[in-house]
Amino acid sequence: ATVFKPNLVELGAALRAPVLADDPAWLERVRAELGCSHLLVTLGEGGMALATAEGEYLRVPTSARSVFDVSGAGDTVTAVVATALGAGASIAEATILANHAAGIEVGKVGVATVSPEELREAILQYQNR
Repeated sequence: ATVFKPNLVELGAALRAPVLADDPAWLERVRAELGCSHLLVTLGEGGMALATAEGEYLRVPTSARSVFDVSGAGDTVTAVVATALGAGASIAEATILANHAAGIEVGKVGVATVSPEELREAILQYQNR
């Protein structure tokens, strides 16, 4: 797989062990065991952790401001990562975009979409902080 994207609970259940998302060496061992190019673990309010086949480790804090409903956040991450990679973004860029998109999505009630305009605005606001 190019990207394997479990959430914290899913990965812990599959491994039958605690997830050590803040330990780059642990995350790399799991990525290698799974045989995927990139392991992207969504951590809810803890953001995301990424390990790549190139040895890169990226820890992205959450960008959510207000959380109304987490339904659909993982699907949003998957969709944005896939779209960004398809458009030529690096996995790190795709992860950061997906993090912003998930922050927007959880700020809405129910499963919701994120428009390109909302994503652009969120990134501009983040840059201007």
